[in-house]
Amino acid sequence: VLLILAGVTIAQLTGTDSAPVKANEAKQKNDIGAAKDQVYLFATNAQTEAYERVYVKGKKYNVDEDVTAGNASTEVSKFVKDKIKTEYSGGKNVGLATIVATEEGAKIKISTTDFEVKGEITPKGGNLTWEETGTKEGTKTVEQLAQSGTIKVGDYVNYTPSSGSVTKTPAQTGADNDQTFSTESESTMTWRVLSVNSTTGEIKIVGSPTTQQLTLYGRAGFGNAETVLNSVASIFGGGTGAASVRSITEDDIFDAIGYDKVANYIGGTQTYTSGEWFTEDWNSETGTATYSTTTTEATAGSPITLHNTAHNQCDTNNEWVGGGINIASQTLENGTPEEKASMQKYWEILFGGDYEDVANYDTTGCFNYWCASRFANWGPYYASFFVRYVCNGRISSGSGNEMFLSNGEGYTHGYSYSRAVVPVVTLQSNIGMEQDSNTNAWNFV
Repeated sequence: VLLILAGVTIAQLTGTDSAPVKANEAKQKNDIGAAKDQVYLFATNAQTEAYERVYVKGKKYNVDEDVTAGNASTEVSKFVKDKIKTEYSGGKNVGLATIVATEEGAKIKISTTDFEVKGEITPKGGNLTWEETGTKEGTKTVEQLAQSGTIKVGDYVNYTPSSGSVTKTPAQTGADNDQTFSTESESTMTWRVLSVNSTTGEIKIVGSPTTQQLTLYGRAGFGNAETVLNSVASIFGGGTGAASVRSITEDDIFDAIGYDKVANYIGGTQTYTSGEWFTEDWNSETGTATYSTTTTEATAGSPITLHNTAHNQCDTNNEWVGGGINIASQTLENGTPEEKASMQKYWEILFGGDYEDVANYDTTGCFNYWCASRFANWGPYYASFFVRYVCNGRISSGSGNEMFLSNGEGYTHGYSYSRAVVPVVTLQSNIGMEQDSNTNAWNFV
């Protein structure tokens, strides 16, 4: 049995495009330009002073020694860089912008709350040039985009993973054959913003489900699920802007839609004194379980206790746990245009298809993929072990589709299922991004 989850944090999706914010950004850009002009003017005056000392007086820039022939331009350059370093090493403000000289004098960083420009003043052939060496003017870093609310959940990102492949064996998956995944075969994968943390500045993007499906079966499939899924997802890392990569998890989905998985557990414990079971490492602070990768024999002297981390089935009125159908229906009937757009945005990213259709039991276009998350549902004499998945606009709850089933008499079996893999990439906080004015997709710069 599956449950529909549809709670949406609207603020995450709408971002901040108000006139005051736009005006502030324009002010920051203008002050960055003014700061560049100030640095250039200071460098010009320094160069004039350098010419007088080096070419007119024939002296080196910092010692009372004669300049040798052919070395004058080098002395001028040293003079200008040293002056810039002395002037700006402690930082100088121009409106909302701050100028700081870094490293060897002429390397400059000009930054505001939302923008950052790096450049270098270079005397060449009697002229001064400003060469930008870092993030371009008007470009925000990932951290700045997150903190300002400029980038939004659902935005497309032009991310390209490095080339790679991985093969998972039957011993790892429980399947009958080797299974090989490659980035080359997933060249049509698209990437969208999954989450934006305005406090930490962290942005995560999520790839569309792989075209190839991964088969997991029985004891090996359940025991190795998280390791296998993260391993397959890992081939989609290594691209420009990527800090880390892993498989999507139940928490990615639950956090996005505001669903409290712990509060909605069936709950309770069951202790077994015979049979073969996966064991759990229970975290009493978070109320969550981490499961073993292999099974253990339970005995009277070494009993095994399991918490029930499955979720309830739907009731007789088809109002699913978490209010998925109910919330979707309420949004359709009473929601504002913004709320309806937000609901659809999450549906596109996490479930596929159209949430209005799903609310009316039409699952055309919905995704079918694994989450790197495991859970258990027990009865008095047996326990069912599951790998979480998304299918038909719902996320699995814990009745049917178990991957491994064990009972107190030692009877064990499992089922085989094939689903796609979904990678999640955490972006580097200090890399710049620009939004394409035509497509609105984000590019790394």
